[in-house]
Order: sequence, then structure tokens, then C-alpha cells
Amino acid sequence: MIGMQLFFLGISILGIVVMAVLYAIRWLAGQGAIPPERIPARQGLEIFYRIVIYGLCLTLPAIFLPIFVTFVFSAIFIGVMFQWRSLSHREAVQTLNESIRLACRNEGSITKVANGFGARNATFLGAQANAFAIGLERGADLVPLIHWLQIPLETETLLAIQHKKDSTWSTASKREVLLGGVRLDADDQYSATPLWSYFFTVMLFINLLILFLVTFIVPTMKEMIEEFDLGSPALDNHWFTLGFINVPIISIMLMFGWGMLRLTYWLTNWQWLRWLLPFSVPIKRAQRQSEWLNGLAAAVDAGQESSQALHSLIATYRDPGAVRSLRLAATKTEQGMPLSLALSSSGLIPRRSATWIEAATKTDHLASSLRQIGRDLQRRAQMRFNSATAILFPLSVIVCGTVVLAVGHYLFLFLTTLITGLAPS
Repeated sequence: MIGMQLFFLGISILGIVVMAVLYAIRWLAGQGAIPPERIPARQGLEIFYRIVIYGLCLTLPAIFLPIFVTFVFSAIFIGVMFQWRSLSHREAVQTLNESIRLACRNEGSITKVANGFGARNATFLGAQANAFAIGLERGADLVPLIHWLQIPLETETLLAIQHKKDSTWSTASKREVLLGGVRLDADDQYSATPLWSYFFTVMLFINLLILFLVTFIVPTMKEMIEEFDLGSPALDNHWFTLGFINVPIISIMLMFGWGMLRLTYWLTNWQWLRWLLPFSVPIKRAQRQSEWLNGLAAAVDAGQESSQALHSLIATYRDPGAVRSLRLAATKTEQGMPLSLALSSSGLIPRRSATWIEAATKTDHLASSLRQIGRDLQRRAQMRFNSATAILFPLSVIVCGTVVLAVGHYLFLFLTTLITGLAPS
């Protein structure tokens, strides 16, 4: 046991040293110029840095805790870090996009804005912004540059930059593009995240309690019963002893399976997976649909045709499943299919919304209708999510109460057996 702790201590010290060196390299790289061709190497550095951090989340608890408990604590730490990184990344992306649009609106320098953002942000996003500024200074084509860097620019930002470079657009469309349409607020974007974080945290703590009981409490109780020769079939063959051991394993398998399904949906955009992920996918999908429709509305306001507007969306998306569906819709519009049918047949919007878009196309209110449809889709998804959580979370409370009841019953049974066996006859 001591040898394992010393091993994890050594690994942790080495990991801390490597993390400090990588952090210094990341910070120094952010202070200098990062050409676009060096972005893959910078991305590899960022991936290695995160692997080291997540490895420390596993090795540091192992110094003080048994290996079974370590896995649960590590899952909690890693989950918290994922949550923090996700929220901070979204905030940074929004800041970058708003800063670039503000520079376009005020006829400012995009390269100065991107360089300033990169100097203040030591993450990979800062490196992307730095390389983006250098690429613009070199006169690189905008869309291929965005694809190469994989920089998360919104469609409105892309249109604003294109407008700044292209003076042939009308003055009327300039204000619409630079100011953008109705944006998603923070509550809409993050509404599902804290609830699911709370739910998974409760699950992890329940598993931590179970592992603690199985590792420390139950063996001690059995030793006391055997020492005093107070064997009890109820204690030796209790139903939840085996069940408790299996609960963490089943929970880990369920979470792993859920993660793999989410990854598959992200890569393929297969619609039938929504039925296997009824609580998490609909609200995320509605948020993505609202983003597509808002970006499409901005492109329409800028005077782009349907296929050109879809290609603008493709340029700003990195989601493989979404890009595949957008390319299919763009191909169909180029072949003469109406925009409403192309979006619905490609799985980008529900079929019932196609009628609205078709009517809006005939009345020249397409952009406002697209934004309204996006808001409606997100509102319905939020309502369904709230209804699901109204059932799920009371159920999780019942599960927690059942665990507490089982633990209390086991302890009471142990005390009853011990007192009865030691009491004078």
C-alpha cells in the first residue's frame, strides 16, 4: 500500500513539473506571433497539456485514497474541470466574436483585435486568434483560413469581416450584418448544463458512499461478527452487499455508454439517436438549430442567395454531423430545391417548420421568420427539458433515499445482531 502511494506521489510530482513547463511554453507562445502553419503543433501542445492535467486528477487522490474511491473522486474533479473549461471557452468565444464585430462596425483593425485577444488568452483559442490575425495580414482567403485554423467564428462575424473587405454590399444590409440578429442569451445557452452537472455529481457521490461502505465499513463489521462468533445469515448473504458492489460498475458503464452515444450523434447527426438520448439531445439540438437559423437569417439580410448563405454557415461550423447536413442542404438548393424543403429533408429543421419558411420566402420576411422559428424551437425544447427534469430529479431523490434506507437497515441489522449476541442469556 505504501509502495503504491509513493509511486503515485512520484508520478504526481513529475506531472506537476511537466504541467508547469507546458504552461510556461503556452504563455510564452501566446506572447509571440504564431503563424497559421504552426497551429497543428500548438494544438498538439494543448492536448498534451490537458492530458497531464486530467492525469493529475487521477494520481493526486490516489496518494491518499484507495484506488476504488480514487476513481470516483477523479471523475468528480474531471467533471468539474470539463464544466469550467466549457463555460470559460464559450465566454471567450463570445467575447472574441463580439470584439471582431465591434471592430468591423467601427471601421477598426481586425488584426489588432485578434492579436490583443491572443496576447491575453494563453489557451488554444488565443493561439487561433493570433494565427488568424497573421493570416489576414498575409492576405489569405478568409474561408480557407477559417477551415485551416478551425477558429470558432460565428456566421455573423464571418459576414461582418466579408462586408468590411467587400464594399459592393449595400449600405442597408451593412447595419443588419454588423449589428446581427437576435442573439441567444446566456440562460438559453447554458440552461441545461448546471442541472445535469448537479445530477451527475449526485450520482458520483452516491457511488462514493457505496464504495466507502464496501471498502471500509462492511469488512470491519464482518470481522467483528466473526470474532465474536455471531454469524448471521442475514448479514452474510444480504442482498445489497452484492448489489452495492455492482452499482458503481453499472453507473460507470451507463455514463460511458451515454458519452459514446453523444459522440456518435455529434459525428453523424443521426436523428434516431435522439430517442436513445431523450433528455440531453433535444435541448442541445434546438440550440444548434437556433444558431443555424440565426446565422442563415444574417446571411439573408446580407443579400446572399440560399446556397451561398448555407456555404457561409458551413464555413463557421466544425460539428461533423452538422456540416454534413448543411452540405447536403446546400447541394439541394443548388439543384433548384426550395430552401424550406432542403432544410427539412436534410434534417436541419423539423418538417412542420418548412411551411413557415416557404410562406416567409414568398412574403420577403424570410430573415425575421428564420429567427422566430429558432426562438420557437428552443422554447419548445426548453419546455420539454423542464418537464423531463420535473420527473427525473424527484426520482433521483427517491433513489438517494433508497440508498440511505438500505445503509440504515444494514447498520441497524448489524447492531441488532451484535447486541443480541453479546447480551447475557
